[in-house]
Amino acid sequence: MTRIVQCGIPFDVTNRMRDCNSITMSKLQGLSLAESISADCSTRLLEQSVRKGMQVRASALNEELGQVQYIFTDKTGTLTQNKMELSKLSVNGVKMLHDLGTAGEVNTSEGFVKLSEAITDMCVKMKESGLPEEPLYHLAVNLLVCSETLITRQDAAVRYLSPSPDEVAFAEALDVTGVHLVGRDSNNNVTIEFQGRQSIYETLAVLEFQSKRLRMTVVSRDEEGRIFVYCKGADAKILPDQESGTGIIDPKQSDLVNVTVAHMDEFATAGSRILVVGYRKLGPQECSEFMRLYLNAANAIEHRQDRIEDAFNAIENNMRLLGCTAVEDQIQDGVVETIKDFKKARIKVMMLTGDKMETAVTIGQTLA
Repeated sequence: MTRIVQCGIPFDVTNRMRDCNSITMSKLQGLSLAESISADCSTRLLEQSVRKGMQVRASALNEELGQVQYIFTDKTGTLTQNKMELSKLSVNGVKMLHDLGTAGEVNTSEGFVKLSEAITDMCVKMKESGLPEEPLYHLAVNLLVCSETLITRQDAAVRYLSPSPDEVAFAEALDVTGVHLVGRDSNNNVTIEFQGRQSIYETLAVLEFQSKRLRMTVVSRDEEGRIFVYCKGADAKILPDQESGTGIIDPKQSDLVNVTVAHMDEFATAGSRILVVGYRKLGPQECSEFMRLYLNAANAIEHRQDRIEDAFNAIENNMRLLGCTAVEDQIQDGVVETIKDFKKARIKVMMLTGDKMETAVTIGQTLA
């Protein structure tokens, strides 16, 4: 034990330091408790929508907050509200605006065709000539058939449910234009109403969206017996890439691909989430061969998922590009002010997202 004699009295340095540390820790704990009580009772930390205040779970973390230098945050549902709305589309090289949504109220850009008018013209042709072959028809069918959207009804109200908020946004946007998702039965067959004309689409095979593939694919047969492969997903996995050799869109559509990519960049720069949509028609022999491979894979005991993907890979090629969708997600209330406070405290905020670079940059700039 270390001892120092001060003014003739032995001075125990170790015990003295321990006493000082105990006093300091007691002060810090008291300060942490006081700060916790202050935060709990503060009227400035209320969530205005529900008038619910902050709840402090532990008082020992306050002094550690000063050590934070970096914050990593997700975008969707954290910085944004996760309330999606379809705002724009590119269909066969033509830009369309969802004019009946809030995007139509605030968008004053020229060069857009109104989606509601295009849908009405298409439905008139359907009543006269049956199911059409035009890209807008296949895009609408794609967005409703190639999805996991379910319908719930309570009185006269209709609500769409899906694991993906984008799919809910597609169903809601088409619903207000007159294209209604009427139902999805236990066999995953889909009924769609085109402004009074109902059509049933039989689902033959489904490969759900996966993080590895970044796309969803469905094989569907319409009421006229035609069989189509519908696919939607990330542009990196669908559009052709000459350098890597990836993509499932027919590279012969280079002009349409270039126009669509330009529209995608324009929509992404405005902060929208982008999905690319494509399809192809299957002949009877090709469909028969695919179904044989698919059913064998679905009934396999080992490597079932890999075999199912291999079966779909055989038909996910030389697809026709339909276009792309742009979905908007509103910024959370108070996020901009919060990030400004973080910057004042010299804390760096980094956003993690799977969206296109242009979308991420725009959201970052919006949030200062």
